[in-house]
Amino acid sequence: MLTLTTSIVIHEINIENLARTLKNLSKALLVAETSGSLKDPEIFFVLNGIEAGWLQDFMRNNFPSRKHQIIKNEKNIGFGAAHNQALAAGKGDLHLFLNPDAFLEETSVQLAITHMEDHPSVALLGPQGFNETGNPIYLAKRFPSLFDLALRGFAPKFLREIFDNRLSYYEYRDLAIEKPCPVLLLSGCALLGRQNILEKIGGFDESFFLYFEDYDLSLRAAKHGEIVYLPDMKITHLGGNTSAKGIIRITRFFQSALKFYLRHGIRFF
Repeated sequence: MLTLTTSIVIHEINIENLARTLKNLSKALLVAETSGSLKDPEIFFVLNGIEAGWLQDFMRNNFPSRKHQIIKNEKNIGFGAAHNQALAAGKGDLHLFLNPDAFLEETSVQLAITHMEDHPSVALLGPQGFNETGNPIYLAKRFPSLFDLALRGFAPKFLREIFDNRLSYYEYRDLAIEKPCPVLLLSGCALLGRQNILEKIGGFDESFFLYFEDYDLSLRAAKHGEIVYLPDMKITHLGGNTSAKGIIRITRFFQSALKFYLRHGIRFF
C-alpha cells in the first residue's frame, strides 16, 4: 500500500471543469483506497494569483472528507514552480501532477499505483489520453524537431494530413494500446512520478514558465528510471491547441521551446 499526493495548479477559474476533475479524481482515489492499493491520499491546490475563499467553500460543500491543502501565490509564478511548491509540501510515495481540465477514469489511480508497485524501475508514468469526443490525443511523444512542433501546433489541416506519417511517428501512434510501453516524453497534464526521484531531480525546472517543462522533466527523470506510457490509466483532457490561445501563450511556447532545445539539442527536421 502506497501513499499519494496530487497537485492541481489553478490560474484561470473554470468551476465546471474543476468540479468534474475533482469528482473524477475523488472517485479514482476511493477505488484505489477500497482496493487496498492506496492510503491517506492528499490533494494540494496551488492558486496562481487568484483568491482562495471560493475554493475553500467549494471543497467544504462538495468534498468535505477529502484531505487537502491550499497554497496561495499572490501572482502567477508559472506551472512548474507552482507544482514544485506542492511537491515540497507533500511527502507521499508517489506524486500526481494533474491539470484542472483533466478527468481521470475511476480505475486509473489504482492501476497506475499497482504498476508502480510491480515495476520499481519506473520513474514516471503517463496515461492514455482522449479528447471530449473520445478521440485519442497522444500524450506520449518522441523528441520533437522544429518542423514537428510547427506542424502539430500551427499548420493547417491539409498540411498535417500530408505529413500524417511524420506526426504519427512523433506522437507514438505505433504504440500497442493494450500494454505498457517505454517512451521518451510524457505530458504534464496527468503525470505520476516517484516522490524520491522527483525530489532528487528538483521537480520541474522553474525557468520554464509554461510549456516544455514536462518534456524536460521526462528527460531528466529518465536518468533515474523508466518513463512509461500506461494505456490502462485513462484520462479525458480538454487542453491543447496552443495556436488558439493568444499571443502571450504563443510567445511563451516559443521561449520555452528555445530553452528546451538549447539544453537538450536542436533538431530542425
